[in-house]
Amino acid sequence: TRAGEGALGALAWEEAVGHFERALTVLERGQAIDTQGEALGGLGRARLLCGDEAGAAHAFVELAELGRTTGSLELLGRAALGFSADLAGFEVRLFDQRQIDLLEEAADALRAAPGGMEVLRSAVLARLSVALSMLAPDARRLDLAVDAVRIARGAGDQRALASALAAHCDAVAGPSHVDQREAEATEIIGIGEETGDASIELLGRRLRYVARLERGDLSGVSADAAAPGSGLRAGAWRDRRRA
Repeated sequence: TRAGEGALGALAWEEAVGHFERALTVLERGQAIDTQGEALGGLGRARLLCGDEAGAAHAFVELAELGRTTGSLELLGRAALGFSADLAGFEVRLFDQRQIDLLEEAADALRAAPGGMEVLRSAVLARLSVALSMLAPDARRLDLAVDAVRIARGAGDQRALASALAAHCDAVAGPSHVDQREAEATEIIGIGEETGDASIELLGRRLRYVARLERGDLSGVSADAAAPGSGLRAGAWRDRRRA
């Protein structure tokens, strides 16, 4: 399992798949639950990064079942979050009912969870808000995102707050909320810079890029596009979630 995590960190995704698969062959169901959960979560992540969405889904479904049978809300929540997430852990595949059902299940279970699960609950609510795009009423998606932001701020977790703010930006898309979205995107960028997490910073710049385009702030757009590592140069940015 440690070898698999190391391979993920080195971007050796195919190698990571092999390590996690081998780990699972020597783990008997019902034993070493924490390690088994780490291996299943790692396997799902590695398969997803390899482009094997079906294989990744299978691993996360197994992780969710492990969470159910052992009563582990953490494993259930991790399974729901791992399902169909991209490199930044924000974008999701739309109209994926299996993913939505798992997120709904985790959100319901975490609602009555004891203290200490706030960060996980915030992350699940934020992801569910995005996954329900073009399926649920706007009011429900907004309520989920608002709750995610509130819980993350209360928990004092910066990474959870970045995900929640991104979900809120998505829930209030459109020119009517452009000022709020630009401010929240700027906060996300600040979190990315403060934590040294390039994926969070990129997410914030993408969201601010759109807000500034909507207001016609071409100098601001150029500044974000020129930021080191922004990935926005020469029109490279695109909203893959909406594609």
